[in-house]
Amino acid sequence: MRKLSTFLLTTLATIGTASAQEVAPATTAAAVWKIPDGTVTVLVVIVSAVTMIVGMHLTFRRLKELNQGFGSNSLKGLGLILFLPTLLIVSVTVTDFKAETIAALLGTVAGYVLSQSKADA
Repeated sequence: MRKLSTFLLTTLATIGTASAQEVAPATTAAAVWKIPDGTVTVLVVIVSAVTMIVGMHLTFRRLKELNQGFGSNSLKGLGLILFLPTLLIVSVTVTDFKAETIAALLGTVAGYVLSQSKADA
């Protein structure tokens, strides 16, 4: 904790006022806190997979508690539970995935969620 606070204070003190030689000790302190490559990707995949599994479990448990069948609203819920984490996994793992593609897919999800089925209307 002391190293982190020293690093933060050194970095804040040198912003815009120090030369390259004065900033060098702060960059060596930053090397201590460097996250290995691929760690964020692995964490995103694990958290997304757990979210999908827990979300499906909670949805099916709730349907069983209410003695309800599988309808359009539960299908929308499961679609969101499965699609959004999958989109997150794909956007993090695929290197050529463009921001426009993510925006288009999120727009499709928003239209799907906000639309009403014939039974709802």
